[in-house]
Amino acid sequence: MREILKAKDICKSYFEAGRELTVLKGLNLEVNKGEIVFVVGHSGVGKSTLLHLLGALEKPTAGESYLNGVNLYKLKEQERAKLRNEKVGFVFQFYHLLPEFTAWENVMMPALITINNPDRAGQKTAVIKEKAIKMLEEVGLGERVNHRPSQLSGGEEQRVAIARALINDPEIVFADEPTGNLDTENSRSIMQLIRGLNRRRKQTFVIATHQEKLGESGDRMIRIVDGKAIEEGK
Repeated sequence: MREILKAKDICKSYFEAGRELTVLKGLNLEVNKGEIVFVVGHSGVGKSTLLHLLGALEKPTAGESYLNGVNLYKLKEQERAKLRNEKVGFVFQFYHLLPEFTAWENVMMPALITINNPDRAGQKTAVIKEKAIKMLEEVGLGERVNHRPSQLSGGEEQRVAIARALINDPEIVFADEPTGNLDTENSRSIMQLIRGLNRRRKQTFVIATHQEKLGESGDRMIRIVDGKAIEEGK
């Protein structure tokens, strides 16, 4: 399998009240294209921090991370922002949908940012809208495209968020506790959706969760222990 993501000797420290708190300590990780990799561990071990670093939302204290051979931390901030928007999808525990917009309008947002990009100058708003509606149909919300977030259940909101993460056909999707705000039935449904998208689209997912049972359903499970990544046997 082709390697899509590689993290090398990642360290991350924060400073609070004059004290240094080291979360990640020389962490190494590799992800292959088309995999579902779960990152597990107790709250506070650095799962969210790791996803933010791998997705170029933050920079590490030390270490390197490569997405398809591109060193994320060598890029200028504008270049990193462009890469995040076009190559990376994000799904969070709290859906971060814009309440005043419909489902399809929320899904469109990342694609609208790319309209003025010379590489994607041919994109038109009408085309993006059509794609957004198709994405919503793919995640099972074909009849809810005109609903606003307040008219959707939690599980439906998360499906909108997943469709939004996929609108730009990212190379990899990072999901931070995507079922953490859902009940058991909706959690199961969301994971079935993710596995279906993975199979149909060959889409790569890196998913952080404290629910270890979910981790058993992926291709691989990585546990963060003392700031380092330990691969668990299936």
